[in-house]
Amino acid sequence: MSEIDRKVSPNRKDRSQQIKEVARGLFRKKGFDNVTMREIAKELGIGVNVIYRNTESKAAVLADILRDYIQTEISILKAMPVPKGSALDRIMVYLEKLYELDLEDFEIRRLGVALSWSWGSERDAEFEELIGLELFAPINKALSGINYDLDYDARWAVWAIYTEGLRRAGTGDFPQKKTEDKGLYGAKECAKRIQPQIQFIIDGSF
Repeated sequence: MSEIDRKVSPNRKDRSQQIKEVARGLFRKKGFDNVTMREIAKELGIGVNVIYRNTESKAAVLADILRDYIQTEISILKAMPVPKGSALDRIMVYLEKLYELDLEDFEIRRLGVALSWSWGSERDAEFEELIGLELFAPINKALSGINYDLDYDARWAVWAIYTEGLRRAGTGDFPQKKTEDKGLYGAKECAKRIQPQIQFIIDGSF
């Protein structure tokens, strides 16, 4: 039995996880467009038909990777100590932490944003709940201590500003010194740049 055969379980769930892990590595290295399902199958030592028994498309694999990624971020946010200070102070603590996490795996995060249009209505609904409710749950819990709450529209306005800040960090639109790692701006700088816009939301001016 080969090393690949020992690693790959016949259980479909185990295969799905390994497909995501291999695809994630290939997407990071080569980009989404330059990776094929056949290449993912070859890395795992299985037939491409096995890939399609576990997922319907390459875009679906990426969506699953991003879903797991965001779920991990949610767990990290929930485990954080509740920050103190104003509504802005508390929100920015969480957004800076998200920048820190997203910049560590920027290529996957960038691909998720760029290709989300191709996921379809079911995936859109899944991510709407994941981000709009679950990701913001620890943030709103922290805000409840000062009798403040981000409503539905405000949460998505914050997310849009956050995502645009992440995009700009990768393209060099911020006119500040970059970090040495991959030429990206650091989490503190990203958070600092969007802080005035977040304040507008808090003030009800968006």
